[in-house]
Amino acid sequence: MPRRLDDDYPLCPSVVVELLIHRHLQFQRRERTKKGPT
Repeated sequence: MPRRLDDDYPLCPSVVVELLIHRHLQFQRRERTKKGPT
């Protein structure tokens, strides 16, 4: 994902935080599935 996306689409800080949290949770879930299936 290009960083310029932020310049093209200025978002409210709250939306950015939500996006980051969502991405972080997705990453955690991916790591969990990598380590071992539940």
